[in-house]
Amino acid sequence: MPSSAKNCVTKLSTAALAGALVLSALPAGGHAGEPFQVFTIDPCRILDTRLGGEDVARMGPDTSLEVLVAGGFILDQGGLEDCGIPFPDAKGVYANLVAVNPSGAGANFLTLYPFESDPPTVSSINYAPGTAALANGIFVPICDHTGPNDCFWDLVIYNGPSASVDVILDLTGYVAESTPIL
Repeated sequence: MPSSAKNCVTKLSTAALAGALVLSALPAGGHAGEPFQVFTIDPCRILDTRLGGEDVARMGPDTSLEVLVAGGFILDQGGLEDCGIPFPDAKGVYANLVAVNPSGAGANFLTLYPFESDPPTVSSINYAPGTAALANGIFVPICDHTGPNDCFWDLVIYNGPSASVDVILDLTGYVAESTPIL
């Protein structure tokens, strides 16, 4: 085996071991303990720009789209109006972000982040024109409705400067404060 392959196997084994140690440290029930708990939901499409709707359309280059995910507000985002994410209790969501039928000059990216926050310096998904659909599962905090921010929205999706794209956002769970069982 070449030395570069040995290094790769060693790094992979070290990463797998670290991941196993983290997972084994979690208590039964799949959450890391107080004060937050992970809640799963049936996959729920909250946004689909392919379907249009009154409040969404295909994203052009260098554009942002604000999204509501909590509270069952009536808003036509091309998906369901209520995925069961509790308002204002949810602090973050597990999501599947999908870039669909991109077109444009070159490789591009989508970034998903909380409303009223600075955009992160990393992408949530990278895509290139000619790809039918590309998805990435992520966890993202949502705007803190109990804090000092004016949270008119929960999340922002930013599309980079090089391509247009349709976007799908499916939710699979959320994080909220734990409720003690009496």
